[in-house]
Amino acid sequence: MTHPDADSRWSRDIQIQLRLLWARMLEVDRRGEPVKARRAALDAQRQALEAEWDSLAASKPPPTAPESEGQAWNSRRADLIARSDALNRQIDDNNAQIDAVRAAYKKLEDDARALVARGEAQVAKSLGQLPPGSIPQQNLGGTGTYQRQGGDRKAGWGDYQERVTGVPRGFGYKLPGKDRYGRDKVTDGYRDGYAQECKMYDPYVKAYSDPKIGPIMLRKDLDQMEDAAKICFANGMGYQVHCNSFSFSKFFREELAKRNVRGVQVFYTP
Repeated sequence: MTHPDADSRWSRDIQIQLRLLWARMLEVDRRGEPVKARRAALDAQRQALEAEWDSLAASKPPPTAPESEGQAWNSRRADLIARSDALNRQIDDNNAQIDAVRAAYKKLEDDARALVARGEAQVAKSLGQLPPGSIPQQNLGGTGTYQRQGGDRKAGWGDYQERVTGVPRGFGYKLPGKDRYGRDKVTDGYRDGYAQECKMYDPYVKAYSDPKIGPIMLRKDLDQMEDAAKICFANGMGYQVHCNSFSFSKFFREELAKRNVRGVQVFYTP
């Protein structure tokens, strides 16, 4: 699961619980790293033993060979059997540890998704939906609805979204579909047949450069873009992503192409 954002619109209790869950997910992930490394080492040992078994089979003495050769071959075979049995026990134990780590992580993921659903339910009670054109600006187009979003946590980010999309801060365009977690998907705007998303990374790039959480945050953004693009493609719409960072726009363009995401355009929009 990607980082379960603690939305500022949710209750403080849910925000705190989500952050605690995320810390526990990171801890479980760290605990699983040596277990996964051990698995690679055991696989290497297994391959080495398989090579020894092949060598043993090729060196089996003929029935006419001296008895001493047959005894030596049988001794090698018994040693390989014992070592193979011991290795298989280690592999079984390691697999059990991996399964335990995966089960613990999945439990935390499920708990986090349940909290996110509770938070979204809280927001749904307090936020309504408005039809196209009812925002106190011009009709911005599209056949869907403009949905209240409760504002942006960073003023600069909200200014950037307003400037690019023309949609007032606190509103977004609701897409006709759900994301991979079954949640409503809302983009920042809609224009000329394209749902629009704005990604302002400068000057908030520090967290994305963190070696621990940066890749997770980037993967989360990519997952969100992929979900939106698939919904748009299925409904005959295009999908645009505007980044105020040249390097990030290049990165997302390349990564979405690797994922074979169709119908998406990524722009550098300073």
